[in-house]
Amino acid sequence: MRHKITAVEECSQHQVVTEDLVIRPSRVGSPIFDFVHDSFHSKMYPGTVQSFAIAFGWVNLVYIGTAAAIGFFIDRRIFIAAMSWVHYLKYIHQYYFRAAKGSAERYKAWKRDVLLYKSISLSILFIIYFQPYVAAYRGGLAPDLDLVSVAMVISGYCVSMAATNALGVDGTYFGIELGFVKADYGFVETFPYNTIPHPMILSQVLALLGLFKPAHVHSQWPWLIPVHILLYFVHMTQEIFDFWKGDPWYKKGN
Repeated sequence: MRHKITAVEECSQHQVVTEDLVIRPSRVGSPIFDFVHDSFHSKMYPGTVQSFAIAFGWVNLVYIGTAAAIGFFIDRRIFIAAMSWVHYLKYIHQYYFRAAKGSAERYKAWKRDVLLYKSISLSILFIIYFQPYVAAYRGGLAPDLDLVSVAMVISGYCVSMAATNALGVDGTYFGIELGFVKADYGFVETFPYNTIPHPMILSQVLALLGLFKPAHVHSQWPWLIPVHILLYFVHMTQEIFDFWKGDPWYKKGN
């Protein structure tokens, strides 16, 4: 006698066939994000490709690849501009909207993005800064080393690293504002916070001014670092006045 397939068995068989195409709940309310997330958490893209996509994010890879292609075929300045300031815009946007609040997954993805773009941005600045010295090593003529510039860069980034160490990585990247660090705004009382106002940003501005100081930088790229500094000051003002869509921290106790 032929075995009759019940509705339960039919659903079970169908589930086996379509196991990897089950639609999962939306995480950020974006169909594109959901499609990419579901694709790379299935068996469609195994191994190294999946790990690479998760590590860097498909949207970031597409954006960087597109900017690189435009820079290569049209003008490299387009690529440099596209890579230089993304992390500042993400700082400002996240601080105002607090989109990652309550979601460890979104917070992790946001930190990945800002660290990625900041790393690319700083790499570009240091390549520009050291380019004539590398050319001299290959037989070109090197400008004199600007020791004041070097001292500004080193001291600036040393203070910045000390500030990060005092806050912790999550504290540095809005962990308090987003609810992942249980502390108030005055919880850090060690150097450099007991000595320098707003040391995280001001120290990096000092380092940026050091990178901008040599003639080969400010003459060939007069707009690049000033925009860095401008965006840092915009975000610092945002933090000072706790400017976001909710009530500022200094009014909550009133």
